[in-house]
Amino acid sequence: MTWMRIFELNGLNPAALVSRYLYRTKARLIHPLVEELTYRCLHKHYFTRARNSLENVGSIIRNELKNLVAQGQISEKESKISASTINRRSKEVEPYFAAKARYGDLYARVKYRTPFGENPICRALQRYEIDHTPLNWVVICDRTGLPLGRPTLTIVVDRYSGYIVGLHISFDGPGLSSTLKALKVAIQPKDIFTDHASYLTNPWLGCGIPEEIAVDNGLEFHSQQFRQVAWELQTVLEYCRVRTPWSKAAVERVFRDLDFLHIPSGRVHKPIQNVRYPDPKKDAGIPFSIFCETILKWAIDIHPFHINKHKLLPCQK
Repeated sequence: MTWMRIFELNGLNPAALVSRYLYRTKARLIHPLVEELTYRCLHKHYFTRARNSLENVGSIIRNELKNLVAQGQISEKESKISASTINRRSKEVEPYFAAKARYGDLYARVKYRTPFGENPICRALQRYEIDHTPLNWVVICDRTGLPLGRPTLTIVVDRYSGYIVGLHISFDGPGLSSTLKALKVAIQPKDIFTDHASYLTNPWLGCGIPEEIAVDNGLEFHSQQFRQVAWELQTVLEYCRVRTPWSKAAVERVFRDLDFLHIPSGRVHKPIQNVRYPDPKKDAGIPFSIFCETILKWAIDIHPFHINKHKLLPCQK
């Protein structure tokens, strides 16, 4: 009867029955420095074999916040954080990896009975994973200033370390050419790409021929040319089953981290009702050369040192 009353009072408009909380997004009101300090203290003091309680870790966090207030980085009001907030942040870590960090691998596998079993990858260069993804930015040409469109990124990731060993940016979409070029970058030494890149802080490590290459069922991976390349390299090809992204977990995780790149201009946004975003073709202000430098900087200096807060694991080099 309540629904019918609302329906009739609004002139038989069905939109009046839609919940107002359908598109509601709650923004976090905690200062970014407080968020970063909370995750760092949880990783350092809670998710360890010492198995400190959340109350103990909360005391450590509040002491650290007092130091930030004394240094003038945050105000006294912004330094307040409740125990429930700390508890919610600790729950963001997947239960299996939280139990593994606090009690050990054997306890976690017995308790959660994970279906994935033991990881057979035990060394570097044992398995490479290759995949493509369209990027969410529209870049412009350095010479003409015209929009080039959305580039496609092809990435090669070492499964054991999660380290990006090869990449290629193209505007032709996923195909055999971009795959072989990314694989060529992954195999050869990286000095030719980093010697004149003064904006890089760390060297680009990782090169060599893998023992196995994991790919999906794209047509470029089933082509005779790609199989001939694998035969010449004496590398085993593994075709993952359809709709099983966890078979290539390392490269899928890298694609997820791409959403955290801070390149505001030229970004393509997902369509949301009643929200008008600027046209990326009109707002594109990123030359292709600067965009390539940004991707290279992210792959070498940012991603290998980024800790996955859901698994508590950084990239192992």
